[in-house]
Formats: sequence, C-alpha cells, structure tokens
Amino acid sequence: MFKRIWTAAAAVLLAVAFAGCSAQKFEDLPAGYDKDKVTAAAQNVAALMSAGDYATISDTLVREDLKTQLSADVLKNAAEKVMPKAGAFASLGDAAVGGYKDPKTQEEYAVAVIPVKYENQTVTYTLFLNADLKIVGLYLK
Repeated sequence: MFKRIWTAAAAVLLAVAFAGCSAQKFEDLPAGYDKDKVTAAAQNVAALMSAGDYATISDTLVREDLKTQLSADVLKNAAEKVMPKAGAFASLGDAAVGGYKDPKTQEEYAVAVIPVKYENQTVTYTLFLNADLKIVGLYLK
C-alpha cells in the first residue's frame, strides 16, 4: 500500500514539476556536451517511453542515485497520468537543446525538450542529462 502511494505521489511530482520548468529559461549547452549526442539521447528516451519500455530507461539511462525516484513503475505511472489516451506513437518532433545550471549544486546539465506526437495528443518531454548523458530529470507535459 505504501509503495502504491509513493509511486502515485512520485508520478504526480514528475507531472507537476514540469510546470515549474516550462517557464525556465535555458542557457547555452555547457562545455563538453555534444548537441547531437544530447538530441539522440532525448530521442531514445522518448522512443522507449512511447514503447512502454520503462525498465530499460530506469535500469540503464537514469543516474544511479535517482533510480528509485525514476523507477520503471514511477515512469509508467507518470506516462499514464499525463497521456492516458494519447494513442499510438506517430512521430518525434525536433529537439531543442540547451543548458541548465543547478543553483544549489552549481552542476551543469544538458536540457533537451522534444515534442512527441501520438495519435490523439502531443506530449512534450523535457530531459535533464548529466555529462555522462544519464537522466537526472524527466518531465512530461
């Protein structure tokens, strides 16, 4: 029961957190990041989410210390909450790539925003990636 409540709360947090990011102004891509690699990573995550392969994302693409917060169950619940009737995957849009510096830790991240079209809905994916291109934030809107 507790796990179900935690999972639901985390899914809502993922969805709501994006509202704060939508007004965020991103900087240039930090030094050491390659725009093409960041774009490819974002497209890969969007494709895996669209295919429902949440375990691959959580197990291999999320930074180690965030695997609990971005578990397969959390990702699945977030997707179900944000796009319950999206329908079949249609296409990936063009990714916008930039940078973000965490004001608390001063760590710099790449940010990729990519619209994904489904049969009945377009969902905007926003990913924050560290220098190893591991996910440190994933938001759906």
